[in-house]
Amino acid sequence: MVGSDAPAVTRSLLLVEDDPFSRGLLEQTFRAAGFEVAAAANAVEAVRLFEETDPDALVVDINLGPGADGLELANALRSQAPYLAVLVLTRFPSPTVAGMRDRTPPHAAFLSKDAADDPSVIVAALESALDDDVPPVTGVAPDSPLARLTPAQLAVLRMVAEGWTNAEIAAQRGSTLRAIEKLTHRAIVALGIPDDARRNARVEAVRMYVAAFGVPTPRDD
Repeated sequence: MVGSDAPAVTRSLLLVEDDPFSRGLLEQTFRAAGFEVAAAANAVEAVRLFEETDPDALVVDINLGPGADGLELANALRSQAPYLAVLVLTRFPSPTVAGMRDRTPPHAAFLSKDAADDPSVIVAALESALDDDVPPVTGVAPDSPLARLTPAQLAVLRMVAEGWTNAEIAAQRGSTLRAIEKLTHRAIVALGIPDDARRNARVEAVRMYVAAFGVPTPRDD
């Protein structure tokens, strides 16, 4: 049974900033706004954390020191996760003038670092990126618990409904078992399914998915 007062959806983000002081301030800001935050100092560390956490959004500085820059990282991660919202931090006055737009994933939001001193501006910029990148859930009423799911959560729930185990889902998504377990747990929490030892929360989530979309056709990939 679904609880009537479902908890708010906890969204996760990957923060990539090479300056420790700025990274700490940004991490504090996003955590205070209710986000789960995984923070990295460079692209190599970011890729590892991405595989572990499967985030809903990427907040990335352009200049990350040696190695791939923020735009290269954003494009690489977006190729693996098309649903990933992207917020790019820059010191350039205009991304168009700086020639960054054609190197940036579609619908990515830009935020000048000069404006990043105001927490409300930072969070609003991220919300804008999330709103722009998260497609509506078709076939579900806006007040349905399924409408609370992120694209990643919904995709994993479909695979659960198809009968795949967490390990099989992780292999198909190129992710880690830990990331899929966390993603599944966040989906169950977002659906408002109570923690009841007498009922299987995973089965309850599948029932809700099937009621809304029907039984999915298993895929071979």
